[in-house]
Amino acid sequence: MDQGAAQNPPKGDQIGAVPQPEIKDMGDIANFVQTLLQQVQDKFQVMSEQILNRIDEMGHRIDDLEQNLNEVIQQTGITDEMISNSASQQITKSSSMPTDKPPLSSN
Repeated sequence: MDQGAAQNPPKGDQIGAVPQPEIKDMGDIANFVQTLLQQVQDKFQVMSEQILNRIDEMGHRIDDLEQNLNEVIQQTGITDEMISNSASQQITKSSSMPTDKPPLSSN
């Protein structure tokens, strides 16, 4: 097998390569650009839809997670008051505890 052919495939075989039309006049250039822009717009539209679908899916997952957490909290008998008291105790402990790390120095 020819090594040069393996290293430099013909332009038509390159991944993502845009076929180069035979351009005879400005009308051909305009049509080529129009087609290319339409292809880019179509790909952008598909990607936008995929992103929005993933965002919607993530929102549903977050809603499910919140519902599951609320169910676990109800099953354990923890009340909102207990949660807020625990959170405020954690804040008080963390603000009154000395840190083991020395302060950052600016060099």
